[in-house]
Amino acid sequence: MQNQNRLFDLIRSVSPSHMNLANEISELLEISLTAAYDRMRCSVPLKFEEACLLCRRYGISLDTAAVHETDTVSFRYMPLAAEGPERYLRYMKGLEAAMERLSKGESKELKFAADDIPIFHFMPYAELTYFKLYAWNRTMNDVKGSYERFVHSADRPELREIFRRIASAYLQVPTIEIWTEETLDPVLQLMAHYRDLGDFNTDTLAKLCGQLLDLIGRMEKWAAVSAKGDDRGVPYHLYLSPVNLGNSIMLTQCDGVESVRMKLYTINSIATCDSRLCGETGKWLVQTISKSTHLSGSSEVQRTVFFNSMKQKVTDLTA
Repeated sequence: MQNQNRLFDLIRSVSPSHMNLANEISELLEISLTAAYDRMRCSVPLKFEEACLLCRRYGISLDTAAVHETDTVSFRYMPLAAEGPERYLRYMKGLEAAMERLSKGESKELKFAADDIPIFHFMPYAELTYFKLYAWNRTMNDVKGSYERFVHSADRPELREIFRRIASAYLQVPTIEIWTEETLDPVLQLMAHYRDLGDFNTDTLAKLCGQLLDLIGRMEKWAAVSAKGDDRGVPYHLYLSPVNLGNSIMLTQCDGVESVRMKLYTINSIATCDSRLCGETGKWLVQTISKSTHLSGSSEVQRTVFFNSMKQKVTDLTA
């Protein structure tokens, strides 16, 4: 029953609504509501066919749900290198659903080791978010044309609303972020690259840099009070690592269920709930934090130097 219990823990972590979960399982497995509760409580064992149906429905691999000792780790991955905006819309809806679930948890936390700006900080700024997608499409899909033309074809109210909801959900989750002196550099290098190719007009570059400066200023305010959002009620702690982190890795904990998400290429990612990898990632983050400078709260001098350095990098791009 250990594997069955783990499977339902994973389902609860990805299900949009815990309230209707028993009804969903009852309909999916074509069993009574009582029988669904029996399986959720593990008082009745799942049949193999039922486990397969549940895994397909909730995007969970049987290998991830199984508790065993192997060298194999299964990840969830949604390809993004596809033609047209529909795949990106689906990808963002998936990220929105994951953040909504996390934000509604009774016990929740997000830890992020960032070698690039975490995507959540981009969400209040649609043009910056579209720029990341533009850079992805230029590289992966060999999309031609200017940034402005790309935004004209990709922009839609539905996407902007999803960006807004992701940003709102992120504000509700206690967060620890680890940055380096180079975390801002990837997006600046992309901007400089496409500027040199002539893919921006001057006004667009100025707007993107203005949004970056606003993003940095917003973070600086959060770090100063160790909290994010207008009500300052959600803890936010920023650390500065003295060494390069190697990749962007996010560890979330929601009501006892952990998940690791790793950046893939420019904006995509892979995710897993594998307990071994989650545990090891947690230990690595703790060790990294212990060797980093805590910029939140009382570290005013270090914090001011760090944020002024980032602001100067952005200013230099438009000089």
